[in-house]
Amino acid sequence: MIYAGFKFTELIRLAYGVLDWGLGHATRSVPVIKALINKGITPLLVVSGQSGDYLKSVFPALSFETLPNSDIVYRTGKPVWQSVMLQLPNLHQWKKQASLVASSLAQQGFTHFISDNLYGFYAAGTKNALITHQTSPAFPISFPGSDYLSARLFGYLISPFQNIWIPVEPENQSLISPLIKHFHKNVRMIGWLSALQAKVSNHSEVDWLVALSGPEWYRTELEESLISEWPDGVPVHFVRGTDRPLSPHLQINDAINLYNQLNNVSMSELWFSTRFLIARSGYSTVMDALSHHKKAIWIPTPGQTEQLLLGEQLEKNRMGVCLLQSELSQLKSVMNELSTGYKDKLQYVGYNNRLLDVALEQFLHD
Repeated sequence: MIYAGFKFTELIRLAYGVLDWGLGHATRSVPVIKALINKGITPLLVVSGQSGDYLKSVFPALSFETLPNSDIVYRTGKPVWQSVMLQLPNLHQWKKQASLVASSLAQQGFTHFISDNLYGFYAAGTKNALITHQTSPAFPISFPGSDYLSARLFGYLISPFQNIWIPVEPENQSLISPLIKHFHKNVRMIGWLSALQAKVSNHSEVDWLVALSGPEWYRTELEESLISEWPDGVPVHFVRGTDRPLSPHLQINDAINLYNQLNNVSMSELWFSTRFLIARSGYSTVMDALSHHKKAIWIPTPGQTEQLLLGEQLEKNRMGVCLLQSELSQLKSVMNELSTGYKDKLQYVGYNNRLLDVALEQFLHD
């Protein structure tokens, strides 16, 4: 017998795990967590490191479980993929730890698990879903059988999850086609995910926004190159994405307004008061740009195959200009190209919450 006033959501205990690899997985989780709260679900957030600190600032009233940090170290002078390959044993241990935490939570009565790229975060006898934009990532060096090996490796990581959610609009699936060549069971598109708080804003006198992110030393190298190459007299809001001290030898152009790190509200204000963006082609930043109609210059992290593929796809689909970090001497001409030659030519899509809402409804109540 179901008593009056009873809600089925009272039977659901949901844990939400987030990969701590930059801030992108945390920021794109914000709209999902908000949608869960709106449906009467109070998730437990399982986090670590910088991602955890960010989500604690956005959702101070929620409860948190802390995972050990990944301790990924990016080695100076080495491409990202080489640094990651050298630390595969650490990543395997991290996956194992996530699995242990999920099993413990299931024993405590948790019934549903959502993982944003946190492989291993699932438990037997529960419902689970994985949010990812890669089901078959490209290897940095192509070789005979590399596609097959990628499909098998990620098939092994993904196969335990009952639901695979890809944050992309269905009509823009071709944008990430190199990363999702091999589909797995129960795959569905849930639309773009953006933590930015959309608002109507009058454009300021500052047209440009630089939003840096990603691992050191790559972030510092890009920061120094952009500041050195920035055109005189062109105002810019320059968000460094770190509290690290600036390199003392840098000469700061008077037109550059520097910020270290900004909260969601402040970043949204800068985002919607400027016209053009310069950023890494990380997937979460790409989703922010495409869902909120921001023209961009995309600068892939050197050695990060995913970002290079995305940058090339974005330029091919006239959703921005891809500029390699080694080509920053061309910055001024590319900025001019974006602000003039690309005017009214970029193909943008909107932000569709309906796809996420349907996925969550079926996940929670089917």
